[in-house]
Amino acid sequence: MKPDMNKKGKPEVPLAGISVVFGFVGGMFLYVFLVVWLGGFSVNDVPIVLAILCTALIIGLIGVFDDFLDISRGKRVLMTFLASVPLASLGAGKHSMVFPFFGEVRLGLLYPSLVIPLGVMGAANGFNMLAGLNGLEAGMGIILALAFAIYAKLIGEGLTALYMLVLASALLAFLLFNRYPAKAFGGNTLTYFVGTLLACAAVTANMEKFALLCFGLYYLEFVLKAKGKFRGTTFGVITEGGTLDPPRETHSLTHIVMKLGKLKEWQVVVVLWVAQSLVCALAGFLCYYRIV
Repeated sequence: MKPDMNKKGKPEVPLAGISVVFGFVGGMFLYVFLVVWLGGFSVNDVPIVLAILCTALIIGLIGVFDDFLDISRGKRVLMTFLASVPLASLGAGKHSMVFPFFGEVRLGLLYPSLVIPLGVMGAANGFNMLAGLNGLEAGMGIILALAFAIYAKLIGEGLTALYMLVLASALLAFLLFNRYPAKAFGGNTLTYFVGTLLACAAVTANMEKFALLCFGLYYLEFVLKAKGKFRGTTFGVITEGGTLDPPRETHSLTHIVMKLGKLKEWQVVVVLWVAQSLVCALAGFLCYYRIV
């Protein structure tokens, strides 16, 4: 159970992020079953799917431990770094990246040994920063997963598009209970899990640039959190009218949105959903037409 900090009386709400993990894993096992027993799909996809599942399950387990045992921040960062081992061991991705002014640079062994672990660690912990309001992280996850699925399909990466749609479906089912007023919270289990799968998608579809641009709001969140030495939260101050006032110090994008007017919690969340949708649309336009 976890208190809902943006409600009067701070009612206790159960943590159910593990349901998203089970939903995603069930969907992917169904895909493997279709590949192995019914045919019609590429058997070559199975090792990649299993590596993704291993990485996602490890990170999901870390999230469960953190939700119930309160692991220290340093240990969480290290554990998310190590969770990338199955994906890195598979040698997924092109092992090269495109840098401004330098073009495409071959990274060789640095890609699986450093870039993939750093990507998984950064995405898992980054997605975890902008969370805490009813429906916020689940909705942001759906928007990002759908954006990744659409872009992956456009560049011919069908497998990545498929498992991003599976993730979006699992999150949509969870959002029915997580939306305002929330009957369930995702906790760190959900945020680490979603962030890791987004990193996996960036690697397996070779769309790192697109993924980095889509995370634009999370870079801003990192800066705001760093300004407060990572002690700040996303919560507001509940008023008599049920709206949220920002705290005295701005430590989150949620606080900036709260300053736009007398907004209720769900309205703050919708504003951030719209902002994330616009960021993803812009990232897709810039990358698909090779503007950046």
